[in-house]
Amino acid sequence: MGQGIFFKGVIHVFCENCGHKLSDTAKFCPACGTKVPGRDGVGVSATPVASPPVERQPEAVATPAPPLEVRQQPAQDKAMMVLSINKREGLLKRTSANLVFFRDRLVIAELTPERQKQENDLLSARIKDEGKGFFQGSAAMMDYWRNFANRYYDMEPHEVLNEDRGNLEIMHADVHRFTFARYESDSDSRKTGGELEIDHRYGKLKASHTYGDGNQNIRRHLESFYGGRLRFRGSKILFSKGHREGFI
Repeated sequence: MGQGIFFKGVIHVFCENCGHKLSDTAKFCPACGTKVPGRDGVGVSATPVASPPVERQPEAVATPAPPLEVRQQPAQDKAMMVLSINKREGLLKRTSANLVFFRDRLVIAELTPERQKQENDLLSARIKDEGKGFFQGSAAMMDYWRNFANRYYDMEPHEVLNEDRGNLEIMHADVHRFTFARYESDSDSRKTGGELEIDHRYGKLKASHTYGDGNQNIRRHLESFYGGRLRFRGSKILFSKGHREGFI
């Protein structure tokens, strides 16, 4: 007969082949069909046979996953404002430049005639390779210089400095006074303002510009950089605003 186990005075019989629990009258295992010995009157044993002890396997210990490595990306110090100016150097000399304002510093990026010629030569070669005619090439050249200063918004301070050895970096803390006079014209088309002056630790910079700042974006940024060291000049009512609103 199948293997038997005592449980509270009752013998439970199990199939010898698959271990399925059998009823008291079953002659075949309902699970696997194996004939139950002794149920036909042959080989009946009155002594219950205990099932062999089940060897207990040690519980598997889960191996902890390695800690997730989270790399902190360095904060990229991108430009917050770019102003195109003409630096005054002496009585008549003027040099184009861009004032690139970062959160903690100002970088003066000069655009010397030599640099302009280099950029023009590269652009002319590109236009020629693209097979553009005179009018398309002229339009492409104008568009390039009109948006040239926008490139600084994707650059960090050291990248702007490395463009030209004449570029200068001034920390905002080293600026003693920043004077900005917005560009205006009255009802008689008389132009006023359009000047700025930066008195800083290393000297003084004077320049002209064409920013009317009718939306006050320039003023708000300069106030955040220099606070009480800012001198902002301009009439309260503008008849004709400057050539540029806000900044590039």
